Amino acid sequence: MNSSFDKRITKLTVWIFWRWVLISLLAPILGACSGFILGFVLGMSGVHIDNIKLISGLVGGAIGLCVTFFGLRFLLRKAIENRVLGLHLEMNKQPPSGLERY
Repeated sequence: MNSSFDKRITKLTVWIFWRWVLISLLAPILGACSGFILGFVLGMSGVHIDNIKLISGLVGGAIGLCVTFFGLRFLLRKAIENRVLGLHLEMNKQPPSGLERY
């Protein structure tokens, strides 16, 4: 491998890493905020505190997981469809020669 290729791979790794870090930080923040808002609304409407904890926890966790999933999907789609730092990733449609099913 030559030095310029190694530098581009390193830049691609940093590109993916920092975006993944941002997605990983954004997911729990959005999940917590949505859980807080839902819990506040339920509390103001007179729902029992145990039910508020259960509902807001489940909804906040689900939103956090959705943000993570769709963020990763967006990141991979962008890396595969577009050129990222001069590199183009491709999906290999044929399995490697040692993994065919008989």
